Amino acid sequence: MHMKPTETLTSEQIGQMRAGPVGPVNGVMVGEELHMEGDFEDKTFAPGYGELRSGLGEDYEANALAVPVDALPEPLPAEFPKLLSVAVHVMEAIRVQDWGTASAGIDNLGVAHDALQKRELPKQLDAQMKDALDVLAKAVKTRDTHAAPLAALDVALAAADLTLRYRPPVEVDFIRCDLWARQLVVDAEAGEKGAVAGDVATLGWLRDRIPLGSADAKRIDDQLRYLVAAADAKDMGSAANAAERLRKTLAGLASK
Repeated sequence: MHMKPTETLTSEQIGQMRAGPVGPVNGVMVGEELHMEGDFEDKTFAPGYGELRSGLGEDYEANALAVPVDALPEPLPAEFPKLLSVAVHVMEAIRVQDWGTASAGIDNLGVAHDALQKRELPKQLDAQMKDALDVLAKAVKTRDTHAAPLAALDVALAAADLTLRYRPPVEVDFIRCDLWARQLVVDAEAGEKGAVAGDVATLGWLRDRIPLGSADAKRIDDQLRYLVAAADAKDMGSAANAAERLRKTLAGLASK
C-alpha cells in the first residue's frame, strides 16, 4: 500500500463502511497501491476479511465470501445439497448422452435456485451460480459432449461454495476434491492433457487444506503421486482411473 514515510492514516481512510459479500461491512480501511506503471490502485481492508477489494475499473479482485465472519448458525438449507446432487446427476447423464434426463435436471436446478432467492445469498457467488446455470443450459441445448459436463460441474462447484456459510470449510474441501476428480475424468476422456495437469494441481492444493491422520495422509498422498505421474506421462486412461480411485478413497474419509 502506498504511503509516504511520515504519513499517518486519517479518519477518511479508516472506519469506513463498504459493501461486502452479504451486506455492509464496517471498520474498513481504505488505501492505495502504487503500481510500477505509475497507476494507483484502490485497496480496501476489513475486519474478518483481510483484503476486501482491490483493482482499477473493470479489472478488480473482490472477496466473495469469508468464514467464519460470514458463517450462519443455521442448518444447511435443503436446496443447496439438491443443487449439488442434481448437478452431478446431470453431468453423469450427459456423459452417457441421456439428453432428456439432463434437460429435466436443468429444470430441477432452476427450481432449487429460484427457491434460494428468498435467502440472503453472497452476491458474487450467486452471480457465479447464475452464469454456470446459463452456460449449462446452452451446452445441453447444443448437445456439446465436452462443454456440457464441465458446465454441470461448474454448477456443482458453485453450490459447494455457497454452502460455506453453513458447513465447516474442511467439509466443503472434501466436496471440492470429489468434484475436481470428476472433472479430471471428463477432461481425460476428452484427451485434454493440459486441463488434466491443471486438475491434478488443483487436487494437490485442496489436499493441502485437509487435515488427515498419518495413515490416511499416506494413502491419499501416494494416490496423488501416482496421479501426477500419469498426468506427466500424458496417460489419460491411467489418470482417469487414478482420479476415480482417489475420489472413492476421499469419500470414505469424508464419511468418517
